[in-house]
Amino acid sequence: MFWNMGDGGWNALGFGMHGIGMLVFWGALIWLVVVLARTVGGAGNRSRPAADAALEVLAVRYAKGEISQSEFETIRRTLTQK
Repeated sequence: MFWNMGDGGWNALGFGMHGIGMLVFWGALIWLVVVLARTVGGAGNRSRPAADAALEVLAVRYAKGEISQSEFETIRRTLTQK
């Protein structure tokens, strides 16, 4: 009539699988939070600010002789203003 469940289903294998399942769950949850934080916070592969890239292009153009020193200084001041 009544089924004998022994120790209530918490034998060594059942408890071990429960523990592994919880480790997988919490590990996946922590991984997800870290990935979201890096994506939203931008800590991942963040590119340099546009002003730094523009200053590099400006320096190359000046080095090639495409712009004069006064043009270089004017543009550099404009790019570095906050």
